[in-house]
Amino acid sequence: MKKAIFIPLLLLFTVVTTLSGDELRGQFFDDTISTHGHRLVLNGLGLRQMTIFKVKVYVAALYLEHASADGAKILKSHEHKKLDIVFLRDVEAKDIVHSWDEGFARNCEVGCEALKPQLMRLDSLMTDVKKGQKVSFYFQGNQFELSTPGKAPVVFDSPGFSEMILATFIGKQPPSEELKAGMLGLDKKEATARELAASPSPP
Repeated sequence: MKKAIFIPLLLLFTVVTTLSGDELRGQFFDDTISTHGHRLVLNGLGLRQMTIFKVKVYVAALYLEHASADGAKILKSHEHKKLDIVFLRDVEAKDIVHSWDEGFARNCEVGCEALKPQLMRLDSLMTDVKKGQKVSFYFQGNQFELSTPGKAPVVFDSPGFSEMILATFIGKQPPSEELKAGMLGLDKKEATARELAASPSPP
């Protein structure tokens, strides 16, 4: 009788200990994924909160070919990358569009006018999302593939715009330092210290 009980327990233990991944606010993400013929690793998870009431909006997961805590290096890299945004509440398309426009204005420094048509195209593709739904970006070089709920993937091929999209999350002016730090696998203090170290010294 003891042997019969022991075997199922052993099997249960084996299953539990082979699971891998990370979780934030009830959303589970695999440590590694295979997509578009490439293996990517989970670099970090960031939580987006808004207003003084800390309303939780989404969890952002950043996948890279090689893990890195250097935001500037990640933005310039032509390695394959994937950004998954899982929403924790219902969000209207107009609010998502506002976030893109605000992030673009805060982070774009060079060639902004040339990139605006791509931003307008991105805005036009946004749709209302429900709690638990996901918006994804798959980056390779100057291209990225956008996937939104209920729609076929759309490819953007515009030098600079691919980097710009990711910069709105991990660039110099992200929505929040906590979000950026989480996606880079750092805490807020580490992220701030790295940003200061990378900034040019005053003359």
